[in-house]
Amino acid sequence: MACVWDGIILTSATAVDLGVQSASRAGEPVSWYPRGCRGCVALQAHRGLLTHGTTCTACASEETAASCELGRGLYRLVREYRR
Repeated sequence: MACVWDGIILTSATAVDLGVQSASRAGEPVSWYPRGCRGCVALQAHRGLLTHGTTCTACASEETAASCELGRGLYRLVREYRR
């Protein structure tokens, strides 16, 4: 198995499970199970957090930022998987 972002070969010890994803192949629904390396997961979560933070009204204020579940989740991913 390889990282979906940079193609690095992963082992069961180094792979981060990104959860089951649904897609369509030849018009038929299929499920796939992508994996990423720790560095790429952290980088993509950081990019997502930066993008999210520019549009989220809850994240715009220090008083309400803690109430944003998506922002908190992205922040946790960055902290957990950074190199």
